[in-house]
Amino acid sequence: ETEVRTNSNDLIIDNGFPVLNTFCRPKPGDKPATEIPQEDPVPRYPFASFPSALSIDNGQMEHVINDCNLAFSARTKEDSDAYSSGATYFIPAIMKPRCALEELAMNIFKTHTKGLEPGKDFDLERSGAEWWTL
Repeated sequence: ETEVRTNSNDLIIDNGFPVLNTFCRPKPGDKPATEIPQEDPVPRYPFASFPSALSIDNGQMEHVINDCNLAFSARTKEDSDAYSSGATYFIPAIMKPRCALEELAMNIFKTHTKGLEPGKDFDLERSGAEWWTL
């Protein structure tokens, strides 16, 4: 069943998971999109596994380990807490990665949006990848 999508900034949850929204701002003279049914372009599969997607050569490994050490902030969950503590990071889709971990997160984002049209299928200026280390 196709859900009706709007061009709002609301987070859309489908089957318990966030889904991609166009988040496109309407241009002057555009008709409201509230009644245009759209199927979400992501996720593309109910399950996907890419066992060969990550390969790090010996020359890159030192940079990746250093980035992990710098970014690591996870702490053990206290009994009274629902989640462990620590920082998460976000790289906007329009930003050039500054480290190996941002580059990895951006490559994952690009894999999920490959074949989609920025501005039509998603808003490039408001999209990106959240990442963290454990």
